[in-house]
Amino acid sequence: MTTRVWSIAEKCETEQGARVYEQEFGRAEAERLSAMILMSKSVEGTNAKELSTKIAYRLDLCPLAVICFSSAWAESHHHVQVDDAEWDTWARHILDDGFLSTPALKPLVQSLCLGFDDLPVQLKTCLLYSTIYLKEYKFYKEWLVRKWIAEGFVSQVEVAEAYFDKLVYRNLLWQGEETSHVVNGAIKDFLVCKAKEDNFISSYDGGPGNTSHAKQIRRLSLSSPTYYGWRGNTAPACPDEDVLSHTRTLSVSNMHSLHSVPFKAFKKLRVLQINKSCNLEDDHLVDICGLIWLKYLSLRGTGVRELPKEIRKLQHLRTLDIRDCKVRELPWEVENSINVHFGDPRSPKILKLGEEAVSSDWVISSSGANCRGALSIVLADPFNWRYEPLQVPLLRIDRRHVKVPQWVKQDLCNVCSLDIRLCILVHEDLEFLKTQMPNLQALQLRFEVLPRKPVIITAGGFPKLETFYVDCRLPQVITFGEGAMPNLKHLQFKFYTGTASRDYYMGIKHLVSLEVVFLCSWYYTSDGPGIRETIDVLRKEAVEHPKEITLWVNDMDPEVFGRDALRGISLAIAEKREKLSRAAERRSFLRERRGVPFVN
Repeated sequence: MTTRVWSIAEKCETEQGARVYEQEFGRAEAERLSAMILMSKSVEGTNAKELSTKIAYRLDLCPLAVICFSSAWAESHHHVQVDDAEWDTWARHILDDGFLSTPALKPLVQSLCLGFDDLPVQLKTCLLYSTIYLKEYKFYKEWLVRKWIAEGFVSQVEVAEAYFDKLVYRNLLWQGEETSHVVNGAIKDFLVCKAKEDNFISSYDGGPGNTSHAKQIRRLSLSSPTYYGWRGNTAPACPDEDVLSHTRTLSVSNMHSLHSVPFKAFKKLRVLQINKSCNLEDDHLVDICGLIWLKYLSLRGTGVRELPKEIRKLQHLRTLDIRDCKVRELPWEVENSINVHFGDPRSPKILKLGEEAVSSDWVISSSGANCRGALSIVLADPFNWRYEPLQVPLLRIDRRHVKVPQWVKQDLCNVCSLDIRLCILVHEDLEFLKTQMPNLQALQLRFEVLPRKPVIITAGGFPKLETFYVDCRLPQVITFGEGAMPNLKHLQFKFYTGTASRDYYMGIKHLVSLEVVFLCSWYYTSDGPGIRETIDVLRKEAVEHPKEITLWVNDMDPEVFGRDALRGISLAIAEKREKLSRAAERRSFLRERRGVPFVN
């Protein structure tokens, strides 16, 4: 017997005197085992090699599964030539109908049934739900856990995570690259048949056998017709609307068109995942925003640029996944606690929108609820044309204001980011931003009117500020005094044009923690009037900065300045000279030993 669970091996060794051997079973070993079985069943050698590759790829390195599938193919096909279409049809039949009834697969089915039947009811339900994913789809623990909660299988995150860990421990879920997981191929085929048998999940992918005789479909998976090798050209047709009214989960993957999906028919939908499907239009989004019971919404890879304001209707929404999308802002009209996933899919950033909490975790106070219609959330760098995700999402105050509104001072003093348009930044408002917003980590000031004099930022405030954006029609609007913004690391300007003042002094050498300065002028080139002079001022001051400073100008190559940079260059030169000197001494020593006079 074979097992991947070490505790079982130890039990067999101690109680039954069995000998335990650790053996690697990779793709090469699976192919050799499959070829041996096929040739023992009179399958010709060349075909056996080709088939063994297909079987090993499909079954994810499970020895018993490789043996059973190889035997099942050999017993049902006696001709020597292997046809790809015939293999695809046979594999499709096994998945749709034959896995539980094929005689050659009986040992594998019995083994899988023993493990499945031994699971508690809650774990069975959670494991069956994993068949909503396509074969080899890599999912992450947090995503699956949140879907379980949205479906109502589990009520607490801690309990759901414990269930997930138990399934991993039993090798029913396999860990893939980094922190992702997959379902083993043979186990996935078994679970798909069990889910279909129990009407737990219905799958439609345009291939043959995609029919369901159930009066109600509980969970539905729609995908392009390439799943498991099926090469049909027919796009999956959605079931009749009258069987969708009680569907709780809808998963749509790799579809080129969504016109056949009647989103309005899913009246009780809890989980909606649209993954890497293009042509998601505004009408589709509006229909989705009408699914009032939705708790989990994933639009990953759909190319969506903007979410409609109707999203405020989703009062029960708890998770919103917009990774690999082009969404730069979120409407603030959400009343409940939501986790928003965005940014790099390998290390997605999570933004929590809370109901009543007041903390530095980017959570607005409950007293600001009346003002939410004037707020939105910015997820991407507003100056960078590549729209890179921000380290701290910006809370944007809509519309322009003469001064900082009173309701902002009353209700938003505990937020950790702020983006506001002002006509005038008076001394009182600057002092409020400095001293009355202790959690502020990112600030963007948009000047609608050019200040008559540069705004001078002095010491004594902004204790946590790390990112500062300045948006103004003309440059030379900000000056930093000694001790200003002690933790500022990222300074960014957006200018358009202007006239330089010869005596202008920005004072970035006083920003002791500064690392990066970025200048952006979309509508004018970086050598336009005033822009070039401002860049020259920054270069001159950056050279005198005690730290190493990186200066970016639009999409030009970055420049590195600062005393540390110069010191690094000097050290590099000194090290090179020392190496050359040691090499010369070494050569002199060797020549003396050989009796060769050294010539300088």
